[in-house]
Order: sequence, then structure tokens, then C-alpha cells
Amino acid sequence: MEDYACKRGALRRIVQSLCSEDRWQTLFAEALHPLRPTRSLHLGVFVQPYLRYILAGKKCVESRFSVIRCPPFAQVAEGDLVLLKASGGPVVGVSEVGCTWFYRLDPESWTTIRREFARSLCIDDDSFWESRKNATFATLFQIPRVHRIAPVPWPKHDRRGWVVLTRSDQPLLW
Repeated sequence: MEDYACKRGALRRIVQSLCSEDRWQTLFAEALHPLRPTRSLHLGVFVQPYLRYILAGKKCVESRFSVIRCPPFAQVAEGDLVLLKASGGPVVGVSEVGCTWFYRLDPESWTTIRREFARSLCIDDDSFWESRKNATFATLFQIPRVHRIAPVPWPKHDRRGWVVLTRSDQPLLW
């Protein structure tokens, strides 16, 4: 129960930090509606330099690769919101999700992803692709809007790089 209270407090601070931003206030109200949210809210953990690229607007597509089918695969959708959390650090921004692409990886999809998305992903060396060569699932999505916020600590104690916080098809449980 303590963790839920911490999350609610962190969310409250994030929403308050957006009080002068009407569009973001509306989006969060839709994601945090207690009975019928109309968009989902996610927590994404990001490493440098990619987090910096996203906040600067340089990286406009995010990718997640996995060996098993796990979030955000088939669970993130256009219009959803993502809290941008630094790995080992606080939430430092929020983003809206644009177009999404989900792949069950095979040689053809790997070629497509590298050809179509490498530049938007800000990937310019082969070590990125090499470190993901055993993945069987890929999620990619556009990042059309990003808003930097003052750092807000988030109570997260596991190793997951992606957490679905609220779902558009379920009432808010915490």
C-alpha cells in the first residue's frame, strides 16, 4: 500500500508541474480518470544518451526489443502517455505516443527496422543491433510530443524497463 501512495504522490507532482500546460493537463486527466480512462499511462526507463536525445527532440522513435512477449509489446497505443524516467533516477519528462509498430522478428523485419528506423532511433553503430540480436519481439513508436519536467522521484525497485501504470480499458485501481 505504501508504494501506491508514493506513486500517487509522484503522479500528483508530475501533473502539478504541468499546470500551465493545458494540453498536457487534459491528456493526464484522460489517462487518470478513475472509472474510465481513455488512454493508457506508461513508465519507460531510459538510458543515456537516448533520454537526452528524446528530451531534445532529436530522437523521434523509441524502440523496445525483447526475447519474450512483454510490455510494451501490443500494450502501447497511439495517444498513450509515457513518463520518461532516467535509469536509476527520477522522471524527467512526459511524452505522447504516436504511430506504433509491433514486430515478431525475422530476417525481413530486422532489415525493415534497420532501414526504416535507424535514423529516427538515433542508432549509428552496430553494437546496438548486436546487443539485441536474440530478440524475438520489437515495439517501436513515434514520439511526436515531449515535455521536460522538473525531476520527480519515482518508487520503482525492479529491473523492468517498461511498466504499464494505467490501461485505457480498465478503471484506475490505485
